[in-house]
Amino acid sequence: MKHRVIFLTSLICCLLLQAASQSQPALPPERISLTSERDTYLTGEILLFAAVVHPKADAGSSRVLMVELLDAGGTQMVGVKTSIQQARAEGNLRIPADLISGYYFLRAYTRQMRNTGPSGYAWKLIKVVNPHINETIQGDDSLVTLQPTAAEAVSVQLDNEIYATRSAISFSLKTLVPSAEIISVSVAVVPAAALLNTNLTLPAQPELRDNQPFMPETKGISLSGTVVDAATGEIAADVLVSLTMVDHSRDFMARKTDQLGRFFFTLPDGTGEHDLFICPPHHPGTTYKLLIDQDFCTLPVRLPLLKFEADSAERISLLQMASNQQLGTYYASMPDEDDEGTVRAKPFYGIPDDVVEVDRYVALPTLEEYFNELPGMAKVKKKNGLRYFKVMGTSTALSVYEPLVMVDYVAIDDPERVLSMAPAQLSRIEVINEPYIKGDLIYGGIISLITKRGDFGGIDLPSSGLFFSYELFQDDGFKNGIHTGQNQPDTRNILQWWPHLQLPPSTHLPLHFNAADTPGTFAIVVLTHHTDGSLKRTVKHFLVRD
Repeated sequence: MKHRVIFLTSLICCLLLQAASQSQPALPPERISLTSERDTYLTGEILLFAAVVHPKADAGSSRVLMVELLDAGGTQMVGVKTSIQQARAEGNLRIPADLISGYYFLRAYTRQMRNTGPSGYAWKLIKVVNPHINETIQGDDSLVTLQPTAAEAVSVQLDNEIYATRSAISFSLKTLVPSAEIISVSVAVVPAAALLNTNLTLPAQPELRDNQPFMPETKGISLSGTVVDAATGEIAADVLVSLTMVDHSRDFMARKTDQLGRFFFTLPDGTGEHDLFICPPHHPGTTYKLLIDQDFCTLPVRLPLLKFEADSAERISLLQMASNQQLGTYYASMPDEDDEGTVRAKPFYGIPDDVVEVDRYVALPTLEEYFNELPGMAKVKKKNGLRYFKVMGTSTALSVYEPLVMVDYVAIDDPERVLSMAPAQLSRIEVINEPYIKGDLIYGGIISLITKRGDFGGIDLPSSGLFFSYELFQDDGFKNGIHTGQNQPDTRNILQWWPHLQLPPSTHLPLHFNAADTPGTFAIVVLTHHTDGSLKRTVKHFLVRD
């Protein structure tokens, strides 16, 4: 079985990994180049984004990108977390339906970047139009006109300039600069009116940074915080914090706090919200308090309050986009319900070595008697009048390390609390009777008590523990360039989106898409992410007629 390891070998590996982690050099500062497929959106539409992390590193660089939409006051309207692969990230967020028409701000950053504050984040100006509300955000600041790029990085060659609705359209891209200077190319085909000819210039930001140091997320989404003494407020160093994913994932992990009282968990890959229970240790006479870090940055920022304007041509295009959105919503087929999230996964420890099905035996008055009177690999012992659990097995390590004791997959390090459970509440007892290594901790086996209702058998969980929902990676339900069929209207406002392309150094890259049912002027927008961190834009217009 996977959880069975040679104890001595695993211990040596843990020590080597710990030594290696302590000797890692300081990571270089990270920067983000961020773009979206257009600049103007209707409320309820999906915003597609692409980003590149600079500098690209094979190891030690961030693997999680935080992307948010803020209003001019710096309040988050919506935020998502997306995976960074090979220094590239892509994703989407839905513009909230209740936003007031105005200018908003898209920003992206990694956890490591939170140590220097918002002035180093990537920012992009977004125009949002709510066609159902006449109210607009009133601002005084003016937009800054975008200056044309001195030298374009790519050329766009169309096979024509005028096309019929629903016709196939082909074009090609070719680099005009050395290909080594370009990390990635993002390409979108959208209505020309959805582009802004402006630059976002942020005012000077306050010299602020988060109070606590943030470790880079080099393996996945993390959760961090601080443990303090609830009575004195002093930090609690070298205390064990346990975390359980109490939903269908059934994972468990534990970490000790560092000298600053900080803890750091790397969560398993997953999407959507997950229910977590996190708990400090049980020490008689001491009550600990958990301070969980916010997953998104909450530091104040200074953002311009821009005048909202739309000329007559833009209003006509926005009206057409709104009509497309309404028709698309009407004709869109609803996806099948995905019940995958209800599937109960196996616990993290795999198949147990021993299982005691409580209902198979005659009812006993106390839980302790089920351990000591029935055949099984776990017993309740006493020392100095105090009861404790012990896993029975052949490994000498079982007598050195304490077992991990869990109720409904939540670690409980207070034997008296566990033994107070009414036996009638219990379904079964699962035991791993060999040393078990979880992260950098070693347990003398595992004793897992599973209740019939999944309600922890009515015992009181530690009051210092916290139940909460935590967002992992976003569920990406967007299907790019999908049209429902010939017998239904093609109402796409995004004709095509390629978030990351790699252009050949000396030849053209051919690309294809189909026009929709909407006539008007459209634009092929090419954004090139460069090794120096810059982002350059090339736009090629074409006309679609009925």
